[in-house]
Amino acid sequence: MPTGLGGLYLAVATACLGCLVAGWVVRVVLMYRLRRRPASPGAGRPLDVWEIALLVAGPGRFAQVALVAMHRRRRAVIGADRRIGLLAPVPEDGYERAVFDAVGSARTAVTDPVVEHIARSTPTAVWRPARTRLEQDGLLLTEREVGPRGVTGLCGVLLPGLGFAIAGGVNGYPVPGGLLFFAQLAVVTPLFDRTLAPQTLTGRARIAELRTMPPTVSTDSDEDALIRLAVFGPEALPDPALRTALMPPPAQPTPG
Repeated sequence: MPTGLGGLYLAVATACLGCLVAGWVVRVVLMYRLRRRPASPGAGRPLDVWEIALLVAGPGRFAQVALVAMHRRRRAVIGADRRIGLLAPVPEDGYERAVFDAVGSARTAVTDPVVEHIARSTPTAVWRPARTRLEQDGLLLTEREVGPRGVTGLCGVLLPGLGFAIAGGVNGYPVPGGLLFFAQLAVVTPLFDRTLAPQTLTGRARIAELRTMPPTVSTDSDEDALIRLAVFGPEALPDPALRTALMPPPAQPTPG
């Protein structure tokens, strides 16, 4: 068995690894209980398109709805080249202001970075009021409840672990320390460095209810098109240019 610093690392890191995995299991159990909390009396109220987008797919879908809303009102144009160009001289409301800020002074930009900018989690994000309403209704858990957990403790094991693994190698035991370190890096990091799905059971029931509508647009009204975009994503858009601009770009072929 390794001795000295190598043995110390193996003992401490194994104990910490067990604690981290146990903590992840506890987290999953707690999330299950949180999702089963009774919803508020207002949980059955009609949702607007912004709330639907957030509930179904989060801030990214919210941002897509904002872009398409401007496109349909001729206040911006989205082309098949995956770019958005602003046509309106100034924003009309907070949603348009978020698009203006994301596009920038050039007044044209690729859609993907614009969506990412609007969806970014900041205290002043335009989607936060809608998310707060969904949290108060018991349809979404708070960001604090679903955020990554255990990352600090994970780093506390992994970073010193690299030094201890090297020390174990110097002492003549390079394999056990190195294997344990990379096992932690490969197995534990994906468990903790991620955000769990935020919908409660009531929220998921509302999503299932929304998805009973046909995904194709039944009328040419802005409301109909935006609601189906919010529920089903860009695939539901009848305009092929919009679908191309908002859907993920095709994977580049690997050189043979």
